[in-house]
Amino acid sequence: MKTKEPFALYFISTLLLGMLPVAAQSTQNLIANGDFEQGKQNWNLFAPGDAKAAGAIFELADSGAHTGQIAAKISSTQFARYGIGTRGVRVAPGERYRFSLWIKAAPDAQAKIGTSGFLARLTLQDGNTATPDDCFYLLADGSTVRAALPPPQTGKPVSLPQEWTKLETTLQIPEGANFLILNLFAWQASGSILIDDVILERE
Repeated sequence: MKTKEPFALYFISTLLLGMLPVAAQSTQNLIANGDFEQGKQNWNLFAPGDAKAAGAIFELADSGAHTGQIAAKISSTQFARYGIGTRGVRVAPGERYRFSLWIKAAPDAQAKIGTSGFLARLTLQDGNTATPDDCFYLLADGSTVRAALPPPQTGKPVSLPQEWTKLETTLQIPEGANFLILNLFAWQASGSILIDDVILERE
């Protein structure tokens, strides 16, 4: 009987280790088509009239993606505020989420002095109104600011990263919020910015 104990322990250990990858893969990305491998599906361009006049467009880059074959590409010929957005996500007060994405600016990309140049805006709402109740801003320098609209000014020049750079933040859903809306903005920037691997996960 004693000779069977090591085998039994080995079997249990192997079984548990074999379960680990399954547990690791169970985390769900709540952003549909966050890697843009399905093209523009679930993503839409937001471009006010002045941004359209500045040549703001949303395209797909079929080379140079961070992972996979495709990345999103937002561009304008002049400084403009515009971006892309996806459908909202149901949330509940007290829940914690981790949000991340990768960006890469083209050599011609510039940020207007005093602005972030690029930012991700996570807007929290109560689900019954279109008025944003609260916003988390993930800026191009990696910092996170919680504020109402519009985002705060930087007061200093910003250099947009020309290599793939990960931006990441965590947030806890406050009382009264049950809906999260994501928008990715070129914020008073010109030139082109690539975006890839947009992920929102519940912790």
